[in-house]
Amino acid sequence: MVDGGIAEPFDVTTVVLQGDVFAPFLLIILVDYLLGKACGPDSRVVTCPRQSRRYPAKLLNDLDFADDIALLESSSPRAQSQLSRTANAAADLGPIISAPKTEYMTINCQPQPPLQVYGNPIKHVTDFRFLSSMMGSSASDLKRRKALTWTAFWKLEQLK
Repeated sequence: MVDGGIAEPFDVTTVVLQGDVFAPFLLIILVDYLLGKACGPDSRVVTCPRQSRRYPAKLLNDLDFADDIALLESSSPRAQSQLSRTANAAADLGPIISAPKTEYMTINCQPQPPLQVYGNPIKHVTDFRFLSSMMGSSASDLKRRKALTWTAFWKLEQLK
């Protein structure tokens, strides 16, 4: 789009290298377009079931930055359906979801059946690091931060 109108198509003759300052911006555009293609009216995933009229169900509409974090009700077939639609839309655009590099975490439930992408199972984990924080529990996050603090403190001794 240029000045609010659709421009003429053109061939892409160069690429953006990893680490280029423009790469994150282009990734956001790609992911937004991809998820717009993948999401349908029934694509919402329940992340917390309805408790009462006062506490309605919490729903996840898309899997933005799914390679980093997404909380899914893995027992729901809609979670697998959403992941499959996203993987298919991604494959149509060029990028693919790497099953060996993808992990998912559930809270207070065991995944039944495990989620899959392109027919390959995705690893279920109980904890993982996201933006330097441990996501499984506050205790594991505090333990990690304490260890990092002590590591930095003991490195100061080398500055003498």
